[in-house]
Amino acid sequence: MKNLGDIIKHHWWLAKHLSIGAMPPHLLVKGISASSSLCGEGFLFVAVSKATKTSRDGHDYIDDAALRGACAAVVDAQFTPKKSYNIPLIKATDSKIALCHLAEAFYDFPSHQLGVIGITGTNGKTSTSFMLHSILTEAGFKPKIMGTLGVGDPKNLTPSTHTTLEPEFISATLAQFLRDGTTHVIMEVTSHALSLKRVEAIRFCAVGLTNITRDHLDFHHTMENYQLAKARLFFELAHQDTKICLPEDHPFSADPSRINNLLLYGPKADRLSFSQPVYTKEHTNFMLHIEGNARAVSLPMVGDFHVKNASLSAAIAQSLGIFSDDIVQGLSKTPLVPGRLEPVKTNRDFGVYVDFAHTPDGLLSVLTTLKKLNPERIILVFGCGGDRDATKRPIMGNIAEQYADVIILTDDNPRHESPDKIRQCILSGMSQNRCQEIPNRREAIKLALQTAQKNDLVVIAGRGHETYQIYGDSRIEFSDSLEAQKILDSL
Repeated sequence: MKNLGDIIKHHWWLAKHLSIGAMPPHLLVKGISASSSLCGEGFLFVAVSKATKTSRDGHDYIDDAALRGACAAVVDAQFTPKKSYNIPLIKATDSKIALCHLAEAFYDFPSHQLGVIGITGTNGKTSTSFMLHSILTEAGFKPKIMGTLGVGDPKNLTPSTHTTLEPEFISATLAQFLRDGTTHVIMEVTSHALSLKRVEAIRFCAVGLTNITRDHLDFHHTMENYQLAKARLFFELAHQDTKICLPEDHPFSADPSRINNLLLYGPKADRLSFSQPVYTKEHTNFMLHIEGNARAVSLPMVGDFHVKNASLSAAIAQSLGIFSDDIVQGLSKTPLVPGRLEPVKTNRDFGVYVDFAHTPDGLLSVLTTLKKLNPERIILVFGCGGDRDATKRPIMGNIAEQYADVIILTDDNPRHESPDKIRQCILSGMSQNRCQEIPNRREAIKLALQTAQKNDLVVIAGRGHETYQIYGDSRIEFSDSLEAQKILDSL
């Protein structure tokens, strides 16, 4: 347990932004949570305002937290109580930011003692994290991952609720990693997390950007807002010593000469570039140029987008002082990333891949990559998720029409939207309807595999690593790769 007054007084942000007048002088805190249901005896409850029109407001759950044993609640300064509460209320200028700093302080600032690396971007965050984990391991460090696929080591990840966790879980996890001897943590940082201020108190030793393309406009509304959210990681949350790695064609308007510790990467970048990619069905070989020295890399995965991801992971490693030999060897030992052009094992004379491509850029990258393997035909199975950015659906339909030879349109995760309407929206982007609509995803995959002939490539896109489908409030167990494997075994 810790004295809350001491935590606040000795922390620069908390001391300035929290009003502790109504707080007992020796209030001991056993834990911190923004979820009333997770509060126990002696917990500090932090009431966070609703993020969207449909989300819940933490201020409505102060009584519930008190009933579960909370000793006090932090609330937004503009919150006006309409009743009295059984626990003291501590006002903060922004309870979201307060939660971050309280959690970091409560767990003794673990991000200050670890090498925390933040990676953001529309596509490629997970693959880049896997590559960087392999490089750091090769260099003798003990890294961990926090991201879309879970928390821990690539081959032993514990699933998590969000790509970027809530602040109290981030700090608690970092503290546990520190106790376990971890040296670095590679954290995927989403635009949602940056907008909702989940990583305000995290001290990053390095940050990197994969790309920014159309996505999440249901939340951000405009590409400008989306871009501004991503920019926060580099221009607001990075500190004086943070290494910043950006693609040479990054979309930010900032003058590169005014950014501290900047390393640009890309095909024409001065200090770290790549060239001569050659693709096979299982590997991507290319030249990586580090400070003018060319090194041959054999990456055990397929795709020109993986060359860019590998270059970012190499740029971050280089900025941290890791030797070129470790970078090259680490990349060559990167484990397979589930659902990222993941090959499905088959003894047939056609190839099958599962990919997470759920954005226009993601789908375009996958299909153009497969074109470079010179297949007879590309057979595409895909759909779009419900309750998400609807404007990307016709764009993805148009991309599918241009680059796939056979298109089977199916359900993704419809959530609370009509699956039929989602498919119609996708079809509206096509000049001619040459799709086969098979709503049942299992049947759609089966048809694709039954249709495949010699030297064809089948790609099942949109869900990648996911092990369930969402219809309404129901989650139905379903894995694209496992279903494809079962069907192949039965043919």
